[in-house]
Amino acid sequence: MGLNSWLRGRVAVAPFVVTAPGGTSVRVAVEREIREHGRLQVGSPAAADLLVVAGPADEEFDSYVTRVFDSMPLPRDRAWITEPNAAATEIGAAIVRLRAGVAAVSPPSHPESVDGPHQQHHRTSGHDAEPAPVREQAAVHEHTQHTAGDEHMGHAAEHEHIGHAAEHQHIGHAAEHEHMGHAAGGAAHGGHNHDMGMMMPGGLAMADRADDRDGLKLDVLTVPLGPVLAWWPAGLTAVTRWQGDIVCDATVSVLAAPSGTVPFWLKPWLHPGQVDANLRGRWRAARALDSASTLLTLAGWSDAATTARRLRDELLAGELSGAGEVRLRRWTRRVAGSWVLRSSLRDVGRIAEGSDVPAGLVGDAHDRLLRWIAETDLARRHEEKTTGGFIDAQITRCQWIVDTLPTLLAGTELAEARLTVASLDPDIEVLTASVAEAAHG
Repeated sequence: MGLNSWLRGRVAVAPFVVTAPGGTSVRVAVEREIREHGRLQVGSPAAADLLVVAGPADEEFDSYVTRVFDSMPLPRDRAWITEPNAAATEIGAAIVRLRAGVAAVSPPSHPESVDGPHQQHHRTSGHDAEPAPVREQAAVHEHTQHTAGDEHMGHAAEHEHIGHAAEHQHIGHAAEHEHMGHAAGGAAHGGHNHDMGMMMPGGLAMADRADDRDGLKLDVLTVPLGPVLAWWPAGLTAVTRWQGDIVCDATVSVLAAPSGTVPFWLKPWLHPGQVDANLRGRWRAARALDSASTLLTLAGWSDAATTARRLRDELLAGELSGAGEVRLRRWTRRVAGSWVLRSSLRDVGRIAEGSDVPAGLVGDAHDRLLRWIAETDLARRHEEKTTGGFIDAQITRCQWIVDTLPTLLAGTELAEARLTVASLDPDIEVLTASVAEAAHG
């Protein structure tokens, strides 16, 4: 056995997990498999050696995924998992390939020029200009990310949680740092025709020029967020325009889930037959924990996020045990009582009261986190009386978020933008036509 083989067999695998439209059920299974084997997900393809795509195969989404995979360092491997029960097998096989040295170990044959044949091959309708490769886009935003993070370095000394403080140089810094390899994920793979501006050799996007809010002519750089991003709503794309480290405007669109997709979080309401109030309550509590885990991850509190995912998985499998209930209460007190978390999420993504604002969205990111925490208890004690009313509310909520996100993202920095989206956590799967039809019988 050579030294390389010996090292490959002992190195920790770093999975980068992204969710295809309609892939929530697979993503939950993948996260459970990764957690149960003690592995840690990474937030950037630059830090990964295994790309895990969760959800149904889709040609358009695959074009984004391929570009991200080609940007990953060698050796690397990729697993596209289309069914929840295949998660363990597919991830295990990919890890075996990595450790055996049969994964990709040579760079792609295509040049990285913006006019190269690889880019031409992966363009789809309306994709006129390829954005920059992932690493080059990361270089463009490296200053943006660290500048915003360094402003809050003083928070680390105030953290009351040991693990929390270690991760938290700033609660948003982690959200920024994870983008080092893909400054907003879709930037390197969102080949939409979105006025990407002039291109330098190698595909690096040059900034345009536009007036800022004070009437000054400043550089403007277009950066898509999504759809291939870790801890990002499946199927969501936000094409943002930046002046300095601030989003000046954004355009939000969605990639539809495949026809016939049953939204994972609505299964107990869409399943024919007798209503199971306990199942619905557990599902709502699990959904709240899932949303909270994403927000906590981006906020830099990974141990609390991992606990939330464990509790989510236990609720999806059945009623919590006595130890599970104790663990949930302890997690609730710890997260709800964190002063650092409260101060760091204050005024992030604030939504004012209004007659058209769906229930549960008013306030800032921390207010919404507290509602998710409360939901973990309330949902298991209160039954939804009408199926149609609950489904309609979810559709209205998601559509309102998609319509309002451009306004909420304008004026934010990268970390704040990511935290804002995570605090809303729209379930794009509910926007399929079949869901609306089912709601009205």
